[in-house]
Amino acid sequence: MPKVISLFSGAGGLDYGLEAAGFQFGAGVEIDLDSVLTLLESRPNWRVVPHSIFAPEAETQKLLELAEVKKGDIDLVAGGPPCQPSRSQDIGLAAMPGVCAIRAPTRSAPLCALFASPFQR
Repeated sequence: MPKVISLFSGAGGLDYGLEAAGFQFGAGVEIDLDSVLTLLESRPNWRVVPHSIFAPEAETQKLLELAEVKKGDIDLVAGGPPCQPSRSQDIGLAAMPGVCAIRAPTRSAPLCALFASPFQR
């Protein structure tokens, strides 16, 4: 069964869809505690790090260990990063989550990556 690491997991919507498509949830990261509690209410065995993706607890190697895999054994890194600024003058620290979302796949070496973010005008 292909395995996924989830970033910006939220309450699990994307992860539930991936599970229905045949992926096994390896590990996830979500900063919002209410979302983490919602996710764990329906999937108590899923390993979710309740911190920012910038936290030491969410480093790539730690997520790989939680998922019980090594670099190159993850099939998919997926997530829904927060909306990014739409104008170049707005780019600053707000753009950082998206940058991390792009870096994460190169660090864990999955077969592919999937990131979806709501469109913001």
